[in-house]
Amino acid sequence: MVEVFVPWVGPSLNKIWAGTHWRRRKAIADEGHWACFTVKGFVVPWDRVCLEFIPHIPKGRLYDCMNYALTAKVIEDGLVKIGVLQGDSGRHVAGITLTHPVRGKHKGMIVRFTEAPLK
Repeated sequence: MVEVFVPWVGPSLNKIWAGTHWRRRKAIADEGHWACFTVKGFVVPWDRVCLEFIPHIPKGRLYDCMNYALTAKVIEDGLVKIGVLQGDSGRHVAGITLTHPVRGKHKGMIVRFTEAPLK
């Protein structure tokens, strides 16, 4: 298992359900993808992985796990964009786990990579 910290947490899915204009959604995705550049150069040592996302929230409300799904999706896409992950299809990502958030010193997301057997 290896892990990285991406210093970004996007909006709660509750806010997305309330209705968000496409321009705002793109801005959210761009912001999350840029945050992934903090781990550019990190090399995942396996061709196929399982990902675990652990939100670190220093203060404020801790939402239920699924409210961080947008953050996990944007970070996964960002890690593909910068070459940390080879892709996000089942060939490269066997599964994803969203873990209940924890209090952390800095706001962001721990991403744990564990090796998954090749298909």
